[in-house]
Amino acid sequence: MNNVKYEDVLMQLYPRLTVVSEQLQQKIMRLAIRSFSSFKTADNCADKILKVVESKKKIDELHYLLTQVIKRLSEEEKAIFNYRYYNYRSIDGFDYCSRSYYRKQNNAFSRLRELLNFIGLTEDSFYKNYANIPCVKVIIENHSAKKKKLSLSYVKDIFV
Repeated sequence: MNNVKYEDVLMQLYPRLTVVSEQLQQKIMRLAIRSFSSFKTADNCADKILKVVESKKKIDELHYLLTQVIKRLSEEEKAIFNYRYYNYRSIDGFDYCSRSYYRKQNNAFSRLRELLNFIGLTEDSFYKNYANIPCVKVIIENHSAKKKKLSLSYVKDIFV
C-alpha cells in the first residue's frame, strides 16, 4: 500500500497526539467564533468546523488505541521504542549496541504489529482512516523522504 511502515508513523506520532488534539480543539473554537462575523454561508462555516471536529475525533481515537497497545508492551519493549524513536535510554544497564538489541528490536516490532492487529489497527485501516489527517500526512511524507526524526515543534505548529 505504502512504502512507509505504519508502525514507524504511529510511534513517531504518539507523543504528539495530545498536543495536536488540543490545537484542533482551539481551532474549532476559533472557527466557531469567526463564523459569527463571517460573510460565508452557515453551511460553509459548519462544513469547515465539522471537518476539524472529525479530525479531532480521529486523533483522540488513535491516541486511545495506541495508549492501549503501549500499556500491553513490556518494559523492555518500551525501552527499545523509546531509544529507537526518541533516542531516550530508559533502562540503565541495557545494552543498546549489541546484536541481541537488534534481535530484541525485531521481536518488539513483531509484538507491536500483533497488538495493533489485535485491536483492529491494521496497515489498511490506518491508511484508510487516519492518513488523510494533516499531521499524519506530514509524518508519512517525512518518512517517505527518509527523514526519520521529526521535531515536535514542527508537528505542533501544523494547525495554528
